[in-house]
Amino acid sequence: MREDGGGEGKSPASTETPVTGTGARLGTGSDIGQGHAEIPPTGSDIKTSDTEDPPTGSQVSGGEEENSSPSWVRELGLFPFAQFTTERCSYILPMEGEEEEVEGGGTRVDLDRTDFGFCVGEIEVLVQSPEEMDSALRKIEKTAQRLGLSGDRKVPGKMDAYLQKFRPEHYGKLLSAHVL
Repeated sequence: MREDGGGEGKSPASTETPVTGTGARLGTGSDIGQGHAEIPPTGSDIKTSDTEDPPTGSQVSGGEEENSSPSWVRELGLFPFAQFTTERCSYILPMEGEEEEVEGGGTRVDLDRTDFGFCVGEIEVLVQSPEEMDSALRKIEKTAQRLGLSGDRKVPGKMDAYLQKFRPEHYGKLLSAHVL
């Protein structure tokens, strides 16, 4: 499920998303934390920034990087107000008692790190129908327990974290308008 309640991403495990279309796959997700200490190393050295400056190459107030934007974006006079890079590592965690992943038996764990120092994780189980939701939610909760995590706090999404850090006035206006 997406942060906005859509089809993928970060929301508490208790949120449901309707299945649409023939053979649709429904994702259930649960945030598993933020911060470098909570996310296990992934084998790659990722540099992060603790400064208050946006990531190198980001243009948050003008269209200086027009060459990187499609022509239709420039024609509409659009410019980026938030630009960052995310590196994602995805893992399949077999269910307890399984030595390796069996078709449909494990859970997917995604760990994201942004170039501005924000980290977030997600546990996901795919289901074929709404009837499988309860089972999928139990798998997510069991996986979170195995990883020593709880779902008792809401974890912000990457864009929320970016706006809080680099555009706090804009973020405050979005909160005041109940957009976030």
